[in-house]
Amino acid sequence: MLIRPGIGYALTDHSTVFLGYAHVTNYPPVGELIMENRIWQQYQWSGPTPLGAFTTRSRLEERWQDNGSDTGLRFRELLKFNWPFWFHPAASFVVANEVFVNLNNADWNAPTAKQGLDQNRGFVGIGYRWTPIILTEFGYMNQYINTAPGTRDRMNNILSLNMYLDF
Repeated sequence: MLIRPGIGYALTDHSTVFLGYAHVTNYPPVGELIMENRIWQQYQWSGPTPLGAFTTRSRLEERWQDNGSDTGLRFRELLKFNWPFWFHPAASFVVANEVFVNLNNADWNAPTAKQGLDQNRGFVGIGYRWTPIILTEFGYMNQYINTAPGTRDRMNNILSLNMYLDF
């Protein structure tokens, strides 16, 4: 489970900075639930292209988990493209990729706390703008998770539904 509120400030029509907090409940394969708290900062640029809208987002997260005392630093980079359908501009084809990189080692007892590539998420789907403030995206997400040395990396196939509220 993930709760991630944030607040943003538009620097220009295309450029926004955000600050936020996330509370995450992790469900490990064995053992107790692990609670994680994050503070995050991000810069986002969105702009038009001849085919549709392009977005890039850079996010830095400071992470704390119940099963350790270190602060984990993680950088995330998202590239996303929305291609509106000519016959119905409120709907669009969406393709995105996000790379997660741990910038340090943390003392959590988890493979995702090690420095280097943490995970990659690729998404393909359909977006629909219901109102000026409500957008949903439905589609397929492939999530690759880099695990501990000597264990098999995980590959998750996810049916994804996201809702975005732009206030």
